Amino acid sequence: MAAVLSRMALPTSDGESSLSSVLCRPTASVNCDYVLGSAYAKIGPVPSAFAGMFYFAFLLLWFAVVGIPNRAGRAWHWIPLGLTALGMAASIWFTYVMAVRLPVWCPLCGIFHAINACVFALTCLAWRRLRSVDRRVYAAAGSAAAASDSGASYPSAARAGVTAGAALAAGVILLLGAYALTHQINSIRYHRELLRIKNDVDYIVWRHGREPRREIGVGPADLVLGDPNATNTLVVFSDFECHACAGFHKNAAGLVRTFPQVRCVFKHFPMSRECNPGVPKSMHVFACDAARAAAAFNRLVEAQEKREQFYTALYRQRERLAERPYARLVLEVMGASTFNPRNYEERLKSAEVLGRVQADIELARVLGVEGTPTIFLNGRRLESWGIRKTERGSEPDAEKTAALWKSLLNPNANQNGVD
Repeated sequence: MAAVLSRMALPTSDGESSLSSVLCRPTASVNCDYVLGSAYAKIGPVPSAFAGMFYFAFLLLWFAVVGIPNRAGRAWHWIPLGLTALGMAASIWFTYVMAVRLPVWCPLCGIFHAINACVFALTCLAWRRLRSVDRRVYAAAGSAAAASDSGASYPSAARAGVTAGAALAAGVILLLGAYALTHQINSIRYHRELLRIKNDVDYIVWRHGREPRREIGVGPADLVLGDPNATNTLVVFSDFECHACAGFHKNAAGLVRTFPQVRCVFKHFPMSRECNPGVPKSMHVFACDAARAAAAFNRLVEAQEKREQFYTALYRQRERLAERPYARLVLEVMGASTFNPRNYEERLKSAEVLGRVQADIELARVLGVEGTPTIFLNGRRLESWGIRKTERGSEPDAEKTAALWKSLLNPNANQNGVD
Protein backbone atom coordinates (compact mmCIF):
# COMPACT_ATOMS: atom_id res chain seq x y z
CA MET A 1 0.00 0.00 0.00
CA ALA A 2 2.86 2.37 0.81
CA ALA A 3 4.38 1.60 -2.60
CA VAL A 4 1.05 2.32 -4.32
CA LEU A 5 0.70 5.64 -2.50
CA SER A 6 4.31 6.51 -3.34
CA ARG A 7 3.67 5.94 -7.04
CA MET A 8 0.46 7.97 -6.81
CA ALA A 9 2.35 10.82 -5.15
CA LEU A 10 4.90 11.03 -7.96
CA PRO A 11 4.32 13.68 -10.65
CA THR A 12 3.17 12.46 -14.04
CA SER A 13 4.47 13.26 -17.49
CA ASP A 14 2.32 15.22 -19.92
CA GLY A 15 -0.55 13.17 -21.28
CA GLU A 16 -0.15 10.42 -18.65
CA SER A 17 -3.11 9.61 -16.42
CA SER A 18 -2.24 9.63 -12.73
CA LEU A 19 -2.55 6.36 -10.84
CA SER A 20 -4.83 8.22 -8.41
CA SER A 21 -7.39 8.90 -11.12
CA VAL A 22 -7.50 5.16 -11.89
CA LEU A 23 -7.64 3.76 -8.33
CA CYS A 24 -9.45 6.67 -6.68
CA ARG A 25 -11.99 8.37 -8.93
CA PRO A 26 -12.51 11.97 -7.78
CA THR A 27 -15.90 12.94 -6.35
CA ALA A 28 -17.16 15.85 -4.29
CA SER A 29 -15.76 14.32 -1.08
CA VAL A 30 -13.03 12.01 -2.44
CA ASN A 31 -9.93 13.12 -4.33
CA CYS A 32 -6.62 11.31 -3.78
CA ASP A 33 -4.75 13.60 -6.17
CA TYR A 34 -5.80 16.61 -4.10
CA VAL A 35 -4.71 15.04 -0.81
CA LEU A 36 -1.40 13.69 -2.13
CA GLY A 37 -0.67 17.01 -3.81
CA SER A 38 -1.18 19.06 -0.66
CA ALA A 39 1.64 20.43 1.49
CA TYR A 40 0.70 17.95 4.22
CA ALA A 41 1.67 15.04 1.97
CA LYS A 42 5.31 16.10 1.58
CA ILE A 43 8.42 16.05 3.71
CA GLY A 44 10.50 18.73 2.04
CA PRO A 45 10.64 17.87 -1.68
CA VAL A 46 9.85 14.15 -1.12
CA PRO A 47 6.31 12.73 -0.78
CA SER A 48 5.60 11.53 2.77
CA ALA A 49 4.40 8.24 1.28
CA PHE A 50 8.08 7.42 0.75
CA ALA A 51 8.60 7.76 4.50
CA GLY A 52 5.83 5.16 4.78
CA MET A 53 7.79 2.85 2.48
CA PHE A 54 10.85 3.31 4.68
CA TYR A 55 8.75 2.64 7.78
CA PHE A 56 7.23 -0.61 6.52
CA ALA A 57 10.48 -1.80 4.93
CA PHE A 58 12.24 -1.40 8.29
CA LEU A 59 9.51 -3.29 10.18
CA LEU A 60 9.34 -6.05 7.55
CA LEU A 61 13.08 -6.62 7.66
CA TRP A 62 13.18 -6.45 11.46
CA PHE A 63 10.43 -9.01 12.04
CA ALA A 64 11.69 -11.25 9.21
CA VAL A 65 15.25 -11.42 10.59
CA VAL A 66 14.83 -10.75 14.32
CA GLY A 67 11.23 -11.72 14.97
CA ILE A 68 9.93 -11.73 18.54
CA PRO A 69 12.69 -11.65 21.18
CA ASN A 70 12.78 -14.00 24.15
CA ARG A 71 12.29 -12.94 27.74
CA ALA A 72 15.96 -12.12 28.24
CA GLY A 73 16.16 -10.00 25.09
CA ARG A 74 12.78 -8.29 25.44
CA ALA A 75 14.42 -4.85 25.59
CA TRP A 76 15.07 -5.11 21.82
CA HIS A 77 11.32 -5.07 21.27
CA TRP A 78 11.34 -1.40 22.22
CA ILE A 79 12.73 -0.64 18.73
CA PRO A 80 9.70 -1.84 16.69
CA LEU A 81 7.33 -0.78 19.50
CA GLY A 82 8.67 2.76 19.53
CA LEU A 83 8.71 2.96 15.75
CA THR A 84 5.12 1.76 15.39
CA ALA A 85 4.07 4.20 18.13
CA LEU A 86 5.55 7.04 16.06
CA GLY A 87 3.87 5.63 12.97
CA MET A 88 0.54 5.47 14.75
CA ALA A 89 0.91 9.09 15.88
CA ALA A 90 1.61 10.06 12.24
CA SER A 91 -1.47 8.12 11.07
CA ILE A 92 -3.65 9.92 13.63
CA TRP A 93 -2.26 13.28 12.46
CA PHE A 94 -2.84 12.57 8.76
CA THR A 95 -6.35 11.29 9.47
CA TYR A 96 -7.06 14.50 11.41
CA VAL A 97 -5.74 16.56 8.48
CA MET A 98 -8.08 14.82 6.02
CA ALA A 99 -11.03 15.12 8.41
CA VAL A 100 -10.55 18.74 9.48
CA ARG A 101 -8.08 20.66 7.33
CA LEU A 102 -8.72 19.33 3.82
CA PRO A 103 -12.06 19.41 1.98
CA VAL A 104 -11.74 15.86 0.61
CA TRP A 105 -10.62 12.38 1.70
CA CYS A 106 -8.19 9.87 0.24
CA PRO A 107 -9.69 6.39 0.82
CA LEU A 108 -6.43 4.66 -0.06
CA CYS A 109 -4.64 6.77 2.55
CA GLY A 110 -7.31 5.69 5.02
CA ILE A 111 -6.63 2.03 4.20
CA PHE A 112 -2.92 2.67 4.70
CA HIS A 113 -3.53 4.17 8.15
CA ALA A 114 -5.88 1.31 9.09
CA ILE A 115 -3.17 -1.21 8.18
CA ASN A 116 -0.71 0.79 10.25
CA ALA A 117 -3.10 0.64 13.22
CA CYS A 118 -3.21 -3.17 12.89
CA VAL A 119 0.60 -3.31 12.79
CA PHE A 120 0.80 -1.18 15.92
CA ALA A 121 -1.76 -3.36 17.70
CA LEU A 122 0.08 -6.58 16.81
CA THR A 123 3.39 -5.09 17.97
CA CYS A 124 1.79 -4.13 21.29
CA LEU A 125 0.29 -7.63 21.63
CA ALA A 126 3.74 -9.14 21.08
CA TRP A 127 5.09 -6.97 23.93
CA ARG A 128 2.14 -7.99 26.13
CA ARG A 129 2.86 -11.64 25.38
CA LEU A 130 6.45 -11.17 26.52
CA ARG A 131 5.22 -9.56 29.75
CA SER A 132 2.74 -12.39 30.35
CA VAL A 133 5.50 -14.97 29.80
CA ASP A 134 7.60 -13.13 32.39
CA ARG A 135 4.76 -13.20 34.92
CA ARG A 136 4.11 -16.93 34.40
CA VAL A 137 7.80 -17.75 34.79
CA TYR A 138 8.07 -15.67 37.95
CA ALA A 139 4.88 -17.14 39.39
CA ALA A 140 5.96 -20.73 38.70
CA ALA A 141 9.61 -20.58 39.74
CA GLY A 142 9.99 -17.55 42.01
CA SER A 143 12.14 -14.54 41.35
CA ALA A 144 15.49 -16.21 42.10
CA ALA A 145 14.77 -19.21 39.87
CA ALA A 146 13.47 -16.97 37.12
CA ALA A 147 16.61 -14.87 37.22
CA SER A 148 18.82 -17.94 37.00
CA ASP A 149 16.68 -19.44 34.24
CA SER A 150 16.74 -16.39 32.03
CA GLY A 151 19.05 -18.09 29.50
CA ALA A 152 20.87 -16.49 26.55
CA SER A 153 19.43 -13.23 25.27
CA TYR A 154 17.70 -13.32 21.86
CA PRO A 155 18.30 -11.52 19.61
CA SER A 156 22.01 -11.04 20.10
CA ALA A 157 23.35 -7.51 19.94
CA ALA A 158 25.13 -8.36 16.68
CA ARG A 159 21.97 -9.73 15.03
CA ALA A 160 19.82 -6.81 16.13
CA GLY A 161 22.46 -4.22 15.23
CA VAL A 162 23.14 -5.64 11.77
CA THR A 163 19.39 -5.89 11.07
CA ALA A 164 18.75 -2.33 12.21
CA GLY A 165 21.70 -1.05 10.17
CA ALA A 166 20.57 -2.95 7.06
CA ALA A 167 17.01 -1.66 7.48
CA LEU A 168 18.22 1.92 7.87
CA ALA A 169 20.46 1.57 4.80
CA ALA A 170 17.56 0.15 2.77
CA GLY A 171 15.37 3.03 3.90
CA VAL A 172 17.96 5.63 2.95
CA ILE A 173 18.36 4.00 -0.46
CA LEU A 174 14.59 4.08 -0.95
CA LEU A 175 14.40 7.74 0.02
CA LEU A 176 17.32 8.71 -2.22
CA GLY A 177 15.82 6.72 -5.06
CA ALA A 178 12.47 8.44 -4.54
CA TYR A 179 14.15 11.84 -4.49
CA ALA A 180 16.06 11.06 -7.69
CA LEU A 181 12.96 9.68 -9.42
CA THR A 182 10.93 12.74 -8.46
CA HIS A 183 13.56 15.04 -9.91
CA GLN A 184 13.85 12.94 -13.06
CA ILE A 185 10.11 13.09 -13.71
CA ASN A 186 10.04 16.82 -12.98
CA SER A 187 13.01 17.30 -15.30
CA ILE A 188 11.10 15.55 -18.10
CA ARG A 189 8.07 17.74 -17.45
CA TYR A 190 10.14 20.93 -17.45
CA HIS A 191 11.94 19.85 -20.62
CA ARG A 192 8.63 19.28 -22.37
CA GLU A 193 7.32 22.63 -21.17
CA LEU A 194 10.49 24.34 -22.42
CA LEU A 195 10.10 22.55 -25.74
CA ARG A 196 6.50 23.72 -25.93
CA ILE A 197 7.57 27.33 -25.38
CA LYS A 198 10.44 27.08 -27.85
CA ASN A 199 8.03 25.57 -30.38
CA ASP A 200 5.72 28.57 -30.18
CA VAL A 201 5.98 30.40 -33.50
CA ASP A 202 4.75 33.73 -32.12
CA TYR A 203 7.30 33.58 -29.28
CA ILE A 204 10.20 32.80 -31.62
CA VAL A 205 9.25 35.62 -33.99
CA TRP A 206 8.74 38.05 -31.10
CA ARG A 207 12.03 37.09 -29.48
CA HIS A 208 13.89 37.47 -32.78
CA GLY A 209 12.37 40.90 -33.33
CA ARG A 210 13.57 42.05 -29.90
CA GLU A 211 17.20 41.12 -30.57
CA PRO A 212 19.63 43.89 -31.56
CA ARG A 213 20.79 43.87 -35.16
CA ARG A 214 24.51 43.17 -35.65
CA GLU A 215 26.73 43.43 -38.71
CA ILE A 216 28.02 39.99 -39.75
CA GLY A 217 30.24 39.94 -42.83
CA VAL A 218 30.30 37.12 -45.37
CA GLY A 219 33.72 36.23 -46.74
CA PRO A 220 34.80 34.40 -49.91
CA ALA A 221 36.03 31.43 -47.84
CA ASP A 222 32.64 30.83 -46.17
CA LEU A 223 30.32 28.02 -47.18
CA VAL A 224 27.16 29.64 -48.55
CA LEU A 225 24.05 27.63 -49.38
CA GLY A 226 21.38 29.14 -51.59
CA ASP A 227 21.40 32.25 -53.77
CA PRO A 228 24.49 34.34 -52.83
CA ASN A 229 22.44 37.46 -53.61
CA ALA A 230 19.43 36.48 -51.49
CA THR A 231 17.80 39.29 -49.54
CA ASN A 232 17.90 37.40 -46.22
CA THR A 233 21.07 36.04 -44.63
CA LEU A 234 21.13 33.20 -42.14
CA VAL A 235 24.51 32.83 -40.38
CA VAL A 236 25.28 29.78 -38.26
CA PHE A 237 28.30 29.31 -35.98
CA SER A 238 28.89 25.58 -35.81
CA ASP A 239 31.20 22.79 -34.67
CA PHE A 240 31.83 19.60 -36.65
CA GLU A 241 31.54 17.38 -33.55
CA CYS A 242 28.24 18.98 -32.48
CA HIS A 243 25.22 16.70 -32.94
CA ALA A 244 22.76 19.61 -33.16
CA CYS A 245 24.98 21.34 -35.73
CA ALA A 246 24.91 18.19 -37.86
CA GLY A 247 21.11 18.20 -37.61
CA PHE A 248 20.92 21.82 -38.74
CA HIS A 249 23.34 21.20 -41.63
CA LYS A 250 21.23 18.24 -42.72
CA ASN A 251 18.16 20.50 -43.04
CA ALA A 252 19.84 23.71 -44.24
CA ALA A 253 19.84 22.81 -47.94
CA GLY A 254 16.12 22.03 -47.84
CA LEU A 255 15.45 25.29 -46.02
CA VAL A 256 17.08 27.47 -48.67
CA ARG A 257 15.35 25.51 -51.43
CA THR A 258 11.97 26.09 -49.80
CA PHE A 259 12.77 29.76 -49.18
CA PRO A 260 14.99 30.95 -52.07
CA GLN A 261 15.06 34.45 -50.58
CA VAL A 262 17.36 33.07 -47.84
CA ARG A 263 21.08 32.25 -48.06
CA CYS A 264 22.73 30.24 -45.31
CA VAL A 265 26.33 31.06 -44.30
CA PHE A 266 28.46 28.72 -42.16
CA LYS A 267 31.16 29.96 -39.80
CA HIS A 268 33.37 28.15 -37.29
CA PHE A 269 33.10 28.06 -33.52
CA PRO A 270 34.91 24.90 -32.32
CA MET A 271 34.03 24.01 -28.74
CA SER A 272 37.65 23.23 -27.88
CA ARG A 273 40.15 25.23 -25.87
CA GLU A 274 42.90 24.25 -28.32
CA CYS A 275 41.89 27.09 -30.64
CA ASN A 276 38.99 28.65 -28.72
CA PRO A 277 40.22 29.50 -25.20
CA GLY A 278 37.01 31.35 -24.41
CA VAL A 279 34.97 28.15 -23.96
CA PRO A 280 34.74 26.87 -20.36
CA LYS A 281 36.11 23.43 -21.29
CA SER A 282 36.99 21.35 -24.34
CA MET A 283 33.74 19.61 -25.15
CA HIS A 284 34.93 18.51 -28.60
CA VAL A 285 38.60 17.60 -28.70
CA PHE A 286 38.97 17.36 -32.48
CA ALA A 287 36.73 20.28 -33.49
CA CYS A 288 39.64 22.68 -34.12
CA ASP A 289 41.32 20.29 -36.54
CA ALA A 290 38.03 19.74 -38.36
CA ALA A 291 37.42 23.50 -38.66
CA ARG A 292 40.91 23.98 -40.13
CA ALA A 293 40.31 21.11 -42.55
CA ALA A 294 37.13 22.81 -43.78
CA ALA A 295 38.83 26.20 -44.02
CA ALA A 296 41.70 24.67 -46.00
CA PHE A 297 39.28 22.99 -48.39
CA ASN A 298 37.35 26.23 -48.90
CA ARG A 299 40.59 28.04 -49.79
CA LEU A 300 41.35 25.46 -52.46
CA VAL A 301 37.83 25.01 -53.84
CA GLU A 302 35.49 27.84 -54.76
CA ALA A 303 32.50 25.72 -55.86
CA GLN A 304 29.91 25.95 -53.10
CA GLU A 305 28.46 22.58 -54.07
CA LYS A 306 31.82 20.88 -53.37
CA ARG A 307 32.22 22.80 -50.13
CA GLU A 308 28.80 21.63 -49.01
CA GLN A 309 29.70 18.03 -49.85
CA PHE A 310 32.89 18.27 -47.80
CA TYR A 311 31.03 19.74 -44.82
CA THR A 312 28.47 16.93 -45.07
CA ALA A 313 31.28 14.36 -45.12
CA LEU A 314 32.87 15.93 -42.03
CA TYR A 315 29.60 15.80 -40.11
CA ARG A 316 29.09 12.16 -41.07
CA GLN A 317 32.57 11.38 -39.76
CA ARG A 318 32.20 13.40 -36.56
CA GLU A 319 32.56 10.28 -34.38
CA ARG A 320 35.83 9.36 -36.12
CA LEU A 321 37.65 12.67 -36.37
CA ALA A 322 40.41 11.28 -34.13
CA GLU A 323 41.58 9.37 -37.24
CA ARG A 324 42.12 12.66 -39.11
CA PRO A 325 40.23 11.49 -42.20
CA TYR A 326 40.52 14.86 -43.95
CA ALA A 327 42.71 13.91 -46.92
CA ARG A 328 40.57 10.86 -47.59
CA LEU A 329 37.38 12.94 -47.49
CA VAL A 330 38.87 15.49 -49.90
CA LEU A 331 39.77 12.64 -52.24
CA GLU A 332 36.19 11.31 -52.07
CA VAL A 333 34.71 14.73 -52.82
CA MET A 334 37.15 15.92 -55.48
CA GLY A 335 38.33 12.69 -57.08
CA ALA A 336 41.88 11.47 -57.62
CA SER A 337 42.36 13.41 -60.85
CA THR A 338 41.94 16.83 -59.25
CA PHE A 339 43.25 16.19 -55.75
CA ASN A 340 46.81 17.15 -54.85
CA PRO A 341 47.53 15.86 -51.31
CA ARG A 342 50.62 18.04 -50.92
CA ASN A 343 48.75 21.27 -51.72
CA TYR A 344 46.00 20.36 -49.27
CA GLU A 345 48.40 19.47 -46.43
CA GLU A 346 50.34 22.70 -46.95
CA ARG A 347 47.14 24.72 -46.93
CA LEU A 348 45.92 22.86 -43.83
CA LYS A 349 48.99 23.96 -41.85
CA SER A 350 49.16 27.48 -43.22
CA ALA A 351 48.81 30.61 -41.11
CA GLU A 352 46.12 31.76 -43.53
CA VAL A 353 43.86 28.84 -42.58
CA LEU A 354 44.58 29.22 -38.87
CA GLY A 355 43.75 32.91 -39.14
CA ARG A 356 40.47 32.15 -40.94
CA VAL A 357 39.26 29.93 -38.10
CA GLN A 358 40.44 32.42 -35.47
CA ALA A 359 38.67 35.26 -37.25
CA ASP A 360 35.37 33.36 -37.03
CA ILE A 361 35.97 32.65 -33.34
CA GLU A 362 36.72 36.32 -32.59
CA LEU A 363 33.62 37.42 -34.50
CA ALA A 364 31.53 34.93 -32.54
CA ARG A 365 32.91 36.31 -29.28
CA VAL A 366 31.96 39.86 -30.26
CA LEU A 367 28.45 38.63 -31.05
CA GLY A 368 28.13 36.87 -27.69
CA VAL A 369 28.20 33.31 -29.03
CA GLU A 370 28.76 30.75 -26.28
CA GLY A 371 27.67 27.46 -27.82
CA THR A 372 26.73 25.75 -31.04
CA PRO A 373 24.78 26.00 -33.18
CA THR A 374 24.19 29.73 -32.71
CA ILE A 375 22.15 31.26 -35.50
CA PHE A 376 21.59 34.81 -36.71
CA LEU A 377 18.93 35.86 -39.21
CA ASN A 378 19.59 39.24 -40.81
CA GLY A 379 21.97 40.14 -38.00
CA ARG A 380 19.57 39.25 -35.19
CA ARG A 381 20.05 36.19 -33.03
CA LEU A 382 17.45 33.51 -33.71
CA GLU A 383 16.22 31.46 -30.75
CA SER A 384 15.18 28.47 -32.85
CA TRP A 385 15.35 27.74 -36.53
CA GLY A 386 12.74 24.96 -36.55
CA ILE A 387 9.72 23.58 -34.73
CA ARG A 388 10.58 20.27 -33.12
CA LYS A 389 8.33 17.26 -32.82
CA THR A 390 7.56 16.89 -29.12
CA GLU A 391 7.91 13.11 -29.15
CA ARG A 392 11.22 13.28 -31.04
CA GLY A 393 12.97 16.48 -30.04
CA SER A 394 15.73 16.32 -32.68
CA GLU A 395 13.33 15.94 -35.60
CA PRO A 396 11.92 19.16 -37.08
CA ASP A 397 8.29 19.26 -38.11
CA ALA A 398 8.42 20.29 -41.77
CA GLU A 399 4.98 21.88 -41.93
CA LYS A 400 5.31 23.88 -38.71
CA THR A 401 8.88 24.88 -39.52
CA ALA A 402 7.70 26.25 -42.87
CA ALA A 403 5.02 28.25 -41.02
CA LEU A 404 7.71 29.64 -38.71
CA TRP A 405 9.85 30.82 -41.61
CA LYS A 406 6.93 32.41 -43.37
CA SER A 407 6.39 34.46 -40.22
CA LEU A 408 10.09 35.27 -39.81
CA LEU A 409 10.42 36.44 -43.41
CA ASN A 410 7.23 38.46 -43.33
CA PRO A 411 8.33 42.14 -43.52
CA ASN A 412 5.81 43.01 -40.81
CA ALA A 413 6.81 40.18 -38.48
CA ASN A 414 9.71 42.12 -36.93
CA GLN A 415 8.01 45.49 -36.66
CA ASN A 416 8.65 45.50 -32.90
CA GLY A 417 12.34 44.86 -33.32
CA VAL A 418 15.10 46.96 -31.82
CA ASP A 419 17.67 48.18 -34.33
